[in-house]
Amino acid sequence: MQRQFDLLAAERQRAETAKSAAETTRDDAAQRIDALHARAQRAAAIAPLLDSLTATNEALADAEIAAAHAQHVANSARDLRESENRAVELSDTADAMIADLDALRDLLFDWETLDSEPPGAGRARMVAAKLTAAAPLAIERVKERDQLRALIRVAEDAGRAADEAKNRANKRAELDARLAVVVAGSDPAVRVADLERQERAHAEDVTRLETELATLRAEHAKYAALLKRWEAAEADADCPTCGRPFTEDDAGIMFASLRRSMETCMRQGKAVSADLDETRAAGRTVNGALQMERDRLRQTETIVAQRDRAIAEERDAADRMAHAEERLHAALAVVGRRKPPSEHDVIAFEAELALLERAANAAGAANRLATQLDQITVRIADQRQALAALGPATYDAARHEELRQERVRLVALQTESARITEELTALPTEESRRDGAMAQIAACEAAIARATVEQAALGFDPSAVAKTEEETAEAAEVANQVQSALADSRVSAANATNGVRRIEAEQTRLSVLRADVDRLAASVARYNLMDDGFTDFSVALAARIQPKLGEYASDLIERMSNGRYNRLAFDTNYTPALYDGDLEKFPVEKFSGGERDIAALAARIALSQLLAARGGHEIGFMVLDEVFGSLDTERRTLVLEALAAMGDIVPQLFIISHVDDVRMSPLMNEVWTVAAQPDGSSAVLRRDAADLLLGASAFAAM
Repeated sequence: MQRQFDLLAAERQRAETAKSAAETTRDDAAQRIDALHARAQRAAAIAPLLDSLTATNEALADAEIAAAHAQHVANSARDLRESENRAVELSDTADAMIADLDALRDLLFDWETLDSEPPGAGRARMVAAKLTAAAPLAIERVKERDQLRALIRVAEDAGRAADEAKNRANKRAELDARLAVVVAGSDPAVRVADLERQERAHAEDVTRLETELATLRAEHAKYAALLKRWEAAEADADCPTCGRPFTEDDAGIMFASLRRSMETCMRQGKAVSADLDETRAAGRTVNGALQMERDRLRQTETIVAQRDRAIAEERDAADRMAHAEERLHAALAVVGRRKPPSEHDVIAFEAELALLERAANAAGAANRLATQLDQITVRIADQRQALAALGPATYDAARHEELRQERVRLVALQTESARITEELTALPTEESRRDGAMAQIAACEAAIARATVEQAALGFDPSAVAKTEEETAEAAEVANQVQSALADSRVSAANATNGVRRIEAEQTRLSVLRADVDRLAASVARYNLMDDGFTDFSVALAARIQPKLGEYASDLIERMSNGRYNRLAFDTNYTPALYDGDLEKFPVEKFSGGERDIAALAARIALSQLLAARGGHEIGFMVLDEVFGSLDTERRTLVLEALAAMGDIVPQLFIISHVDDVRMSPLMNEVWTVAAQPDGSSAVLRRDAADLLLGASAFAAM
């Protein structure tokens, strides 16, 4: 029963909705029908007004024709006024031209005849004829002007030639005076030759004294080395040179003799060094004087060459001056003048020529002005005749504007009428739509009444149904709560399952890590085995290399320490140790800085020997950079002697050092010095040049 009641209610609701829509359609159609009836009334009111559109168009066309005629008359009148104004302007231009040519009064014009001619084309033609006659006269005057200018140029050339001849003579005299000043007192060529002989003599003396000084230094070094070696000998030892017993008295006598010999070398060396410094100073003095005399000789040669050129130029200038004067006399004779024209003469002639040129240039303008006056006179006559033929203008501008506005209004009404006619075609459609809507409204009202009667016949109570629905909703709420609790239980079960899975994954990962640990432990064992092998190899290699390396280094350290240390050994880590005697050894860090340095130097050289021998090669050369800085004089001498004795091992030895007695040692075959120059640059100098810089200080450093 409820289902049938709901169906009838829905049917009644649909009928009411359809009725509301039909009423809306009916009202809209009624409004549009009323609007169309109003538009039909508007079209009926417009129709009588449209009958006057044709007459209005014809009247407007006549007004536009009258407007065009009036505009033509106005344009013609304007053109006539412009032509008349142009004629006045041309006449004024002709009068202005006549006034501007007032300076030509005495040259060209008969002003009384010109003044008698009235302004206009006739007067302009008279002016043009007079101005045209000025052109031939201007041409003649141009020729005369060119002659004057040519004479002036010839005179100017003669003046410039005279000035040039005077300047050349003055320059030659100036060079004569300069030459006399430069060569005063002595001939620079003779002085240069004499000073060059003195310079060569000083150079020979410097070479001789340097040789003596080097010999004394070598002898002094030899005595010093012997003294050091004998002083290091033990008491009652044999003589290190002859092998006989060496008593204390012999040692005193020998030491005194060596010291006297060294003092003699020192004294003689200082005397030779002083002579060398004095000779070098004298040489520098001679060299300075030589440079000055060479400069004077070059200056003399330059002045002599300039004087020879000046004499030739003076002769050429005198010839050009004579030729220019001859040309000037010949040009004056041609024009019959005794002297060249002055600037004032040229200015006066130029002024008259300018007037004639103005007249010749103005002739064309005067002819054009006369032609334009004739043309404008003819044009004015034609324009007056055409204006008379047009007749008066009868144009009414206000009436023309009224007709234009009326036509616009009527055309708008015509357009509106056509649009209304088109709109009225929709009237039958709207009436049909209104009638259909009314019929649908009636049908809907019948359906609503029928559904209401049938619902009442069912006897159905909607309030009981509402109460039942409320009870049903409460039961559904309880069911929802039970369902929510069930869903929470399912989520907890799922979380527990995921936890179990994570624990199982961690167990799997731990198994993998244990396998990695086992694999790494096996790798560590292999690496330890390899390390043991490399250690054994290093020990075996050291056992083979250390004896030979120690042998090379021991030989060098014995030489460099003058026999004080006879052995340098290395442990398995190649840490050096020095032997003081055959049994007692000490680490090198226990020794002084100088002893550690010679030990390190011996070890490095020994290693180089060993590497070269192992590779089957010979050492070509060796470079030692600043290895003497921490050594005292005695150790430096021993190291240098030891290095000098290594010629069979190291054919070439390069030593870089700032220590003077190393650089000046007689054991050096060549010495090169980097010296600063006055301009800030550096130069590499050989030993003789270095001695010039060091002077006697090198010897005193011993």
